[in-house]
Amino acid sequence: ASTTAQSLKSILASHPALSIFQGFLEQFDLLHQFSSISNITILAPTNQAYLDLAQWGFNLSQVEPFIARALLTYHVLDGEWTSNSIPSSGMPQVVHTFLRPPILTNVSNGAAVKLYRKGNDITSESGLQVLGGVEEADIKFENGVLHTLNSSMVLPHNISLTAELSGLTEFLEILSTAHSVTMLESSKDITVFIPHNTVLKRLGPLLRMLEPRQLSNILGYHVIPGKVLYKEMLCSGDNEFTTLHGAILNTRVDRNGTIFVNDGKMIRSDLLIYGGVAHVIDDVLVP
Repeated sequence: ASTTAQSLKSILASHPALSIFQGFLEQFDLLHQFSSISNITILAPTNQAYLDLAQWGFNLSQVEPFIARALLTYHVLDGEWTSNSIPSSGMPQVVHTFLRPPILTNVSNGAAVKLYRKGNDITSESGLQVLGGVEEADIKFENGVLHTLNSSMVLPHNISLTAELSGLTEFLEILSTAHSVTMLESSKDITVFIPHNTVLKRLGPLLRMLEPRQLSNILGYHVIPGKVLYKEMLCSGDNEFTTLHGAILNTRVDRNGTIFVNDGKMIRSDLLIYGGVAHVIDDVLVP
């Protein structure tokens, strides 16, 4: 057998279940571009994935070309991530894609995707916590590796929609009262710690007594600007970070691997958002 790796075009042509994906790459002039980048991983949605997407009312061939190109580019990951290189520890591997600002992301290193492996099963997590399953893994081609995916990935959205779909409604209410929605959603490369509904409901009467400016100051203490800090970066022991308003915030990891932000425990991690990443904590952080 020949050891010469096939081109991306040849690989796609030899996989009939990827004919729609190949058609989109050709329609939006991306096949040549993706073929010229080396050391990449492509998560290629199957024909069925695109048919399912169309049933939801989203037909990629009918959207604005810049949106279609952005979504397709979001399926191209930096680095060769074969199934063996994805940790099976349960901790996701956060990987940056080739979707970079200013088009539909505000993360300088590229909008991120999370990859999980359990045994031989690989799962992707994209924006709005949408999961996809790899059907056929480790298809090598001359620029890297390709995995077929049973659903199209979703771009990371703004913090409002992400929080709403995660049930973090109390946080959204405070964000709105503090007139801070636009500030947070236009920010680039940020980490946001979102207090869980339970703690915000408990403190509700107190928070409602505050002026919008005071609420905005408290919210600013939950935002680290200029750094996109995924969970794996916070697992490295004790850290200090400067918040939006210049106060210092401490993170630490206990012997069980639980991450604390000041005294708040991180209870959900790595919600991918348009401007960076968000984590859910069980406390309100106060300067």
